[in-house]
Amino acid sequence: MGAWATAAWDNDSAADWFGDMFDATGLAKVVEETLERDVAEH
Repeated sequence: MGAWATAAWDNDSAADWFGDMFDATGLAKVVEETLERDVAEH
């Protein structure tokens, strides 16, 4: 991965920040659980 690019995840420092944020907040788990919900029920 290069040091600079146009997308946030293309920058080494930004990718590390996003990874840390996802780990600290559990955001990926919340999104996954939300996508698995029954649409008719929720």
